[in-house]
Amino acid sequence: MTRAAQVGSVLESLVMWQRRLASLPAPPFAEAKLSRAQVDVLFMLAHGPADVTPGVLATQLGVTRGAVSQLLEPLVAEGLAEQVQHPHDARSRLIRLTDSARGVVADFESAAATRMTPFFEALDDSEMHALADLLGRTIEETP
Repeated sequence: MTRAAQVGSVLESLVMWQRRLASLPAPPFAEAKLSRAQVDVLFMLAHGPADVTPGVLATQLGVTRGAVSQLLEPLVAEGLAEQVQHPHDARSRLIRLTDSARGVVADFESAAATRMTPFFEALDDSEMHALADLLGRTIEETP
């Protein structure tokens, strides 16, 4: 099988996983009517450093700092994220999830993992570790 065919096979599996993930209950904060990008910000904040600068967040999202400001406004207004002054740079600010938002994200992810666990029954612990490692490497590495 060619490399392109292998990549195609992986993408086919990812599309099927996307369908399975879409069958999960609505992501948290549905009542806030957040955009997909805003939900992505919440999950990035939940899994990144406790405090992050707008510049770091912009780099992670692949957007401008101005776009980060627009994404953050509704999150702050809903009490899901907060901005505080950087302790070492008065010109900068740090962004973090509120404690309540962090708890909601953790509860959602726990329920989603529980619901998806049966799909991984055919894999033993070492295979699960390898799968997680391989998928992580494909996300971290940029061409």
